[in-house]
Amino acid sequence: MCDYCSKLFKAAEKHDPSQCAVAAALWCHTCKKYGHSTLKCTQTSITRKPQYLEQLLPANVRDMYKIPSTQMTPLDVSSIQPKEAAYQPVIEIPEEKEGGVYTGNIRATLASYNLPPSSVKENKRLLESFGALIGKRVIYLKKPKV
Repeated sequence: MCDYCSKLFKAAEKHDPSQCAVAAALWCHTCKKYGHSTLKCTQTSITRKPQYLEQLLPANVRDMYKIPSTQMTPLDVSSIQPKEAAYQPVIEIPEEKEGGVYTGNIRATLASYNLPPSSVKENKRLLESFGALIGKRVIYLKKPKV
């Protein structure tokens, strides 16, 4: 068991951290490293803070108005303050066809993160633990009554 698995699994096989499914699921798109999610990244990078006005415009808008790619209008970055997200990041698990059952969708969500599934109760606990690890809350959606 490696440091990543010990946070989620009660008992797991010993393995190299480079071969760990949990570590592979913890990929940060900001610093391009395994081991933490993008939501929990502490690195501030230039990609998060625009330096030029043209970085705020989509490519199709720049093309439409014929703004050259060489044009770079500096922004006063000292006046830009990052805003908190208006919502809490979540993992949504929809209800299956039979009312009140989420087992297949929980297994599918675990598989999408390359995490090995096991028993029904363990899957639910594993998903909620993994959600907390990456900084997301798991919510179970109910189908509306028709």
